[in-house]
Amino acid sequence: MSSPQLILNKTPTVLVAGDFAHSFYEPAFCDGLRQCGAKVVELRVRPLFGPGELLQRAQTKYCIGPGVVLANAMLLAKCRQFAPDYVLAWRAPWLFPSTIRLVRRACNARIALYNNDDPFGPDRDFRIWQNFRRGIPFADICFAYRKINIDEYSRAGARRVRLLRSFFVSPLHRPLELDHELLERFSCDVVFVGHCEPDRRLDLMDALLASGLHVRIFGSDWDTYASGRRWERMLPINLLYGEGYVRAIAGAKIAVVFLSTRNRDQYTRRCFEIPAIGTMMLAPRTDEILSLFDEGAEVACFSDAQELVEKAVWYAKNDAERARIAAGGRSRCLRDGYDAAGRAREFLAEMAALDRERHVSGGLTRQDLPIRG
Repeated sequence: MSSPQLILNKTPTVLVAGDFAHSFYEPAFCDGLRQCGAKVVELRVRPLFGPGELLQRAQTKYCIGPGVVLANAMLLAKCRQFAPDYVLAWRAPWLFPSTIRLVRRACNARIALYNNDDPFGPDRDFRIWQNFRRGIPFADICFAYRKINIDEYSRAGARRVRLLRSFFVSPLHRPLELDHELLERFSCDVVFVGHCEPDRRLDLMDALLASGLHVRIFGSDWDTYASGRRWERMLPINLLYGEGYVRAIAGAKIAVVFLSTRNRDQYTRRCFEIPAIGTMMLAPRTDEILSLFDEGAEVACFSDAQELVEKAVWYAKNDAERARIAAGGRSRCLRDGYDAAGRAREFLAEMAALDRERHVSGGLTRQDLPIRG
């Protein structure tokens, strides 16, 4: 795979603007860009929405307020100061279409939008996604998290759309040897680490808990849906981040994946984090997951509760087969570049393609044409 430097024949400067609230999103991607040789300028907009968590949440939810105005002004100021080649707005419903135009005039940068949530799904009428979609026609390129969004971005007026999947963070998501104390906290047959929502995971988790396997759950909102469910006796269920998250997966024989109906997911970032940590992944059988991993060699899959339980029980007892799939999954992640640096390389290649098109066409491409409205 060619390095971005060979594609671009220069060291690009990338301005990444976003919340930077979680280390496995913007900070990890920025590190990936640096590994690829790019110069990175970070704009952390979350502090601009303060002070106070309540004010931050309100401005984030409704995309209105002094912090929103300040974030747009700061983005323009940073672009004038650093003259980036590319601007990546990471989940930025606060970004005004007018700011995109001003950025292009100020430094002739290419503007990319990326969003790991689903701006076209069941929550599409929320103000946050209405605002996000207003900026789509003005960006040079939109990076879709899931395949189903590609055509939706195009119908929303996107000039160019490319798929950019999530990733694992190689310094964090790696095999761990747990000591006795940590094994007491985290060892189990099956673990799920993630949020709860009212979809098929409710019945799937009940089925696992009824199987007799030692099951652990970590994450948010499990108390909301616990009434009458088998995990009610396990409350409180705690949320884990960072090393705690890695330890919970490393301590399990099997880590199960559930997919968000709300986000219409066919895969999730855990599909890369789990095998990178070295634990066998048991995931829903979707076309997307089967395109990323070979079933039976790199991932075990299920289609319903019965198959989920049967696979979990069998693999929990068969150490050699479980270890074989776990090793295969980790090798696939490393070989195919499912980490942050691999995704950064994909991003830079797509941005370089835009530059090549502009150069070949004598300085003007469809991305440079003015947009009315």
